[in-house]
This record gives sequence, C-alpha cells and structure tokens, in this order.
Amino acid sequence: MNSICIKDNETLLAASRIMQGGGAMEEHGLPFRLALNLTHGDGFDLQNVESLIKHLQSTTLQVDEVRITPPPANVGDEWMMQLCSALGTHPYLSILSFCVAPESDPHFMTYMSETIRGARNLVSLSCSGVVFSGETKDYLDFAAVLLDHPTLQDVSLTGSLEEGQCTSINANPVLAALASIPNLNDLALSCFVPPMTESRSPFYELGGNPSLKTLDLVGTGGRGIIAASMAMKCSRSITTLWVDTSMKEDELYELGETIRHSQLESVHLYLDPFKDDDAMNTLIQALNGNPSLTKLAFVFHERENFFSNDIQDAMISMLEHHNYTLRHIKFDLSTSIEVRNDYTEATIEYFLNLNRLGRNHLLTNPNASRDDWIACIAAASGNLEAVHYFLSTNPSLCFA
Repeated sequence: MNSICIKDNETLLAASRIMQGGGAMEEHGLPFRLALNLTHGDGFDLQNVESLIKHLQSTTLQVDEVRITPPPANVGDEWMMQLCSALGTHPYLSILSFCVAPESDPHFMTYMSETIRGARNLVSLSCSGVVFSGETKDYLDFAAVLLDHPTLQDVSLTGSLEEGQCTSINANPVLAALASIPNLNDLALSCFVPPMTESRSPFYELGGNPSLKTLDLVGTGGRGIIAASMAMKCSRSITTLWVDTSMKEDELYELGETIRHSQLESVHLYLDPFKDDDAMNTLIQALNGNPSLTKLAFVFHERENFFSNDIQDAMISMLEHHNYTLRHIKFDLSTSIEVRNDYTEATIEYFLNLNRLGRNHLLTNPNASRDDWIACIAAASGNLEAVHYFLSTNPSLCFA
C-alpha cells in the first residue's frame, strides 16, 4: 500500500500533486493511505490546502485509509469542513482514524461528523485520545451520521467526554445510533457510558444487535460492568467482553452474574488493586457453572497486585471440579502478576489442558461412548498425566 503523511507544506503540496496525477498507482489500482498529521505543522499555505481539497474531489486514486489529527491554528474551521467533506465522499474510503491531542477541541466532533456523513463505504472508525465536547446538537448530529450506517463493522471510541457532558441527553442518542448499525461486529467504548439511572438504557438495544461479537468497555469502570450486564441480557451474539473493575464486591457480583448467564467465550478483565479475596471469590464462583467460556485474561493495573494462596486454591478447585470448558487463562506478566508458585501454575495448566483435550464432553455427556474416551486418550498420547487422569476417571477402559 502506498501512503503519504502530510505534516508540512512540502508534503501537503506533494499529496495534492499525487491526487492530481495518480500515475502508476492509478494505472495499477493500488490502494492509497493518506495520513493528515497536521498538528505538527507551524502553518500551511491555504492555497495548497485548497488544491488538495479540489484534487481529492476529482482523483480516481483508491484512497481507502485516512488518519486525521487536528489542524494548526491557521487552517480554520471552514477549510477543515471542506477537507473532511472531500475525504468523506471519496468512494473507496473504508478506514478512518482520528488520533488527537488529549485536550478538548470544540470543533473535533463536527469535523468527524462531516467526514462520516458521506463515507457510506466505511468499514472501520477509530478515535483515540479524543476529548469529545460540544453542545447537545453536536452529539445529535454525530448520532445522525452513525444511524443505520450500511457498512461500518468496527467502531472504537476511546477517549472521554468533556467534564459535565457525559449525560444521558448527550450519550444515549449516540449509543442508540451505534445499536442501529446492521453490520457492527466490534465496539470499543471508553466514553459515552453515562450514569445508569434509566430503566431502559440503549445498552439493551446494543446487546440486541445480532451482528455484535465483541464489546470493549475498558476505561468505564463500574458503569461499564452495569452496561455490559444490560447488553448481555439481550444478546445472543456477543462472545468477547473487555471490562475493568475497581474490585468492589458489587461490581464483581454483577460481572459474575453476567458471565454465569451468558454465551460469552472470552473475557478480558482489567483489575485495580484489591485488599481482600471476597470480590475475587464471587467471580470464581460464577466460573463454576459457566458452560461456554473458553478464555479468561487478567490484566493488573498495579505491579504489586497478586492472587493470594486462597484465591489460587479456589481457582484450582474450580477447574478440577466444576469448569470443564475453560481452555486458556492468561495472567498479564508484563505489568504485574506472577502465579506465586510453580505448583499453582502447573496445576492450572494441567486442568486447562484436560479441557482442551475434551474433558467437558466426557464428563457432562451421559452418552459419551467408549470410543469417545479412547479418542481423548489418543489425543493425550505423550502426556502421561492426562492419560492417567482419563484412565483413573473411567477405569473400565482398562478392560476389554
């Protein structure tokens, strides 16, 4: 893929000429990535900006990916609106990313809405480091361009709303619009999660979206766990969930109930430091009876955080006696935790491996045949501990 990063007048002029000429890239139909890293410029020749807008509107190059950061002060609101409109109406645009500075930009949401408005072949929308701000009408306009978008599949809005603006009046129209996107597969939100004071939150509608597979609410804390619970109550399609928690017992209870009564296959849990085991035990109890979860990942915010011996024993007991579906448990060693002794780590991996070999089918299916047991033993060949487990669990296999 060809690409150009516009960061000064020289690259701005080069981009304009490429859009005008096309050349070999146009002849071969090569896709083109355009990065507008405008914040690093001291100023732009507005004639070059005007030229770029003109040629973007007429080029036949396949500009399918655009990355935008806010402009320097001399590229005003009017120019940016024209530039965003030209980018949005480009017929090949499928990937749109906004990477902005952490401070609030009163025009950002307007620029974003203008770009999306015409981008009806857009597949991926990503906003990172964004502080959304504006009046209620700006949030309504943002919701309007998302509503029923025909092609969007991946939406990531990771940032925050300006202080005082994370209200149901501002956030709920955007959430309802996201819920309406027919092909939405992956959704990440670290904002637009208002206090859950209403009995009918748009998160119920999000959960009811039949195409949604992954819901990532990391960065929203307890609100996100409540929102996830609402979504999962209406979902038949979400299989992957990302959340974070301050380890309050009520949060872990809510999360546990969500896991216990859902079709989730993968849960990624970001944990704040915790002082006692009660909250974690609540989650482990929920894992006892979950019939679908195959992957569980823990990420710890604090390096000093670790699982006590009692929690380690509870996890081993859960895997030994109750949960036969978990196949992978990941501890984020890069930031924090170590399973505190080799025995715990080896024992957890031992039972996870039994699950991967098919223990669930053998122990929960009364119609499991002798051939099923033999097939599992054959799959475990070379692993004497696993072979011993299956033979000791069903000694009749030792007899003809």
